[in-house]
Amino acid sequence: MSPAKPTTPDGDAPEKQRVIPADFEEFVATTAAGLGDGWTVETDSKPHPGLSAYLTDTDGRRIGIKHIWRGAGVQTWAFDVPLPEFKDDADAETYADSLKHLTPGIRYNVGVCFTNNPPAATTARNIRTRLLPPSTASAHRCAPSRRSAPAAPRPRGETQQPRA
Repeated sequence: MSPAKPTTPDGDAPEKQRVIPADFEEFVATTAAGLGDGWTVETDSKPHPGLSAYLTDTDGRRIGIKHIWRGAGVQTWAFDVPLPEFKDDADAETYADSLKHLTPGIRYNVGVCFTNNPPAATTARNIRTRLLPPSTASAHRCAPSRRSAPAAPRPRGETQQPRA
């Protein structure tokens, strides 16, 4: 006999939020408002067939949002991200090759899975904290690690002395 699955009493487990198709436009508008002043929903076009939308900032930044997983989440991506600066042509070519599978102009994307928090607030937070920071030109350079440098390798045959 297999062990019984753990259960929770009815009503104790929070229900995960979803965005149903009928509420997608309102969700996108609320997400834009959650991003702050300057963000608006583009009504002229959309990035993909189906439920998707563009958000545009007054400074020219653009974000795409697509309804996925039957409303349990969205895919977000940044458009027209500035190209990083390279030291030589070989690095630039390697970088260009790595982008061939993406739609032109897309370099960063973040999937957002909804929990029991409001979906628009969750999406706006993920856009602000995960999508927009790496899409800035300065983020192409790796930040220095906050961890200490690794210990120098020991010569062969040398063992670590026990601590006193």
